[in-house]
Amino acid sequence: MYGDATTYFTRGMIIPLDQEAPLIMFQWNPKYIQEIKNNKVIEIPVAGREQPYSQYGCGKARIFKFVMDISKSNNYGSFVKTSINDLRQYTKPLVKGQGVNRHPRCQIILGSFLNLTCEIIPIETKYGELYDNETLEAKEALVELTVREYM
Repeated sequence: MYGDATTYFTRGMIIPLDQEAPLIMFQWNPKYIQEIKNNKVIEIPVAGREQPYSQYGCGKARIFKFVMDISKSNNYGSFVKTSINDLRQYTKPLVKGQGVNRHPRCQIILGSFLNLTCEIIPIETKYGELYDNETLEAKEALVELTVREYM
């Protein structure tokens, strides 16, 4: 029943691996995905040589940035505020014992394009101008997620 109104096409998922955070399923059709991969190269100056020797130091984790469109129509009828609060639970640091340990890990699945274990670093939210007449809550929001691959 692909034409049924109760059928949901989930193309993206955020699955918690470390803590009791909610499973987030969403429709995913981004305009772009930005992948950032930096390698650290150490330059060693040598007397009598114009150019320094370049030596590979270490690699850094890949970083992905993409935009999620959250609205009442594409997130199973849930409120935008609830969906964003669920996402923010993934950015709170994991606390074990006396100190802060690290960001919680999660698995992000974006269709067949991306499936990785990562940490969600910052979340930037832009709320739409369409507000509900009764509750004055936002009906839509654009959330830019930045995730760092967990190695």
